[in-house]
Amino acid sequence: MNNLRREAIYVAAIIVAVFTMMVSLNVQAITGDEPRYMLYSKSFWQTLHLIMPQEQWKQESKELLGYYLDWSNVYLAHPVYLAVLLSPISSFGALGLRSSALVAGLVGLVFLYAAIRQIATTRAALVSIVVAALSFPVLGYLHTYWIEIFIFASLSGGLFCLQRGRNVWVRAIAILLIPFIHLRASVVGAALFAEFLLRVRSSVPPRTIMTLFAVAASFAFILAALNFHIYGSIKGSVTSAHPPYPRELYEVLGTNFVTIKGLLPYAPIWVLGYSGLLVASARRERFAIECTILALVALTTSIGENPGEGWPGRFLVTSIPLLSVGLAYWIDHCRGVLNKFIFGMLALLTGINTLIFILQPNLSLENRQSDRVFEFLFTKIGHLNSGLFIPVEGVNLVLPRVLLFLAIVLVALCALAISLRRCWPSVCAIVILSALLDLSRVSSTPASTADIGRGVVIVPAGHPTVASISFGRHWEPWFAPPTYPLIDVVATSKDGICQTKKVRANQVISIYCPGGLSSVELTSDEFDLAKKATDGVDVYATASILKSSLSALWERCLQWFPVRDSRGATIASN
Repeated sequence: MNNLRREAIYVAAIIVAVFTMMVSLNVQAITGDEPRYMLYSKSFWQTLHLIMPQEQWKQESKELLGYYLDWSNVYLAHPVYLAVLLSPISSFGALGLRSSALVAGLVGLVFLYAAIRQIATTRAALVSIVVAALSFPVLGYLHTYWIEIFIFASLSGGLFCLQRGRNVWVRAIAILLIPFIHLRASVVGAALFAEFLLRVRSSVPPRTIMTLFAVAASFAFILAALNFHIYGSIKGSVTSAHPPYPRELYEVLGTNFVTIKGLLPYAPIWVLGYSGLLVASARRERFAIECTILALVALTTSIGENPGEGWPGRFLVTSIPLLSVGLAYWIDHCRGVLNKFIFGMLALLTGINTLIFILQPNLSLENRQSDRVFEFLFTKIGHLNSGLFIPVEGVNLVLPRVLLFLAIVLVALCALAISLRRCWPSVCAIVILSALLDLSRVSSTPASTADIGRGVVIVPAGHPTVASISFGRHWEPWFAPPTYPLIDVVATSKDGICQTKKVRANQVISIYCPGGLSSVELTSDEFDLAKKATDGVDVYATASILKSSLSALWERCLQWFPVRDSRGATIASN
């Protein structure tokens, strides 16, 4: 059996295994934007209009969701070109549309393998596509009719076309169609086409290059004209991509890496993807340099106005084909026990989230202001609850800045670990990972509560020094981000008041009292806090060595160097 046939068998086995797993899972909820995409397709197939008549829309949404989708909120703020193209499949119902996404995702994995295989060994390419398929964010969208998985498939095909193929025109058109899949991928698609022109300029006549430019301009004009006709704006739907403004860059990076829907909490293995791309680029690997540029473009332009409801990291799907290339490079060049330990540690943390998804595929949908996934894990194993320090959506506080800094340092250290092949970067990376795990260590503490007007008083047992207090149904949103009301917090110890501050209503309040926490009073003039806390209060005492020993220094640093927002207002700590 020759090598090509053996590789084909391996890839086919992976595809069959992923397909079997996805169709065997408990049904994923139809939620977020998915019902709209389904109804757009069905509406166009039945009426040749993107929005069917009101009564028909209500009836179809009732059959799909079990309740009526609010007609007053029906408007075209989503990409619809793919929904039109796939509209005939709507005759097979929701399962047919979801199956089209699954097929597209599996085909994308095949193209991704073929693209990675050009610069990596068989083993590294196989491991990379397995990690891509069985980790967030791709895992959550493989069998749903969200457009994200089609972005993944189209970019994987684009990477293949960048390197291989005999017909220049077929490859060029395949890349030029990417922005029509979803405008979130429009900037990445444009950068990919520019790299394609640089690739082929030495092998085709200058006249062909000029013609390709003209065709690209025609595609851009058609897209802009269609957008203007459908949406009334040449930039199309509200989720269209754009380079971040300077004031947005921190929030974009923070959301991508460390927030409740970001990369580090749910799939930290992709840290090695960034590291591998950096090292390969430093070694002047052409394909790696191209993927690094695309990854930076995807990182800064593929996130919309609001990550919104969905499985973690829908905005990260655009980056995964590119990070898979970097991960393959890391695997091929990983040397030493410490580096392999880093890989295993990150793979284990990623695999835990995959296992939770397999057991409870809809659990992460409930994440918005607190992390239900890590609450679930805490109820099973105890001791660890990362959701208590991972920043929540829409809350711009001090802690995300620290975590983002640690994330960037971790990427850099992992890059140095395989480029220098010295032990000290690996040791430092392991120390950072150990510190993050230490911050997750908590234990439940009994507490009593009492209502006081428009607030509550919480009295934990045992007087913990550092405690995180969650109240209400903390896995459900109270407010539409980012308009969180303020809560007044007064914490007391046996020596008197130890902390007074205002925090956003993100439903997890972190308190530090040197003499031990006696009580916490939470009040708000903007809403009835006592009424919202009817489901009880949970108090978690930290078991973290770092947090216990550094909390006093942390509070003092916040007093010395208060963090301010873009308008100059002081941002409260959490």
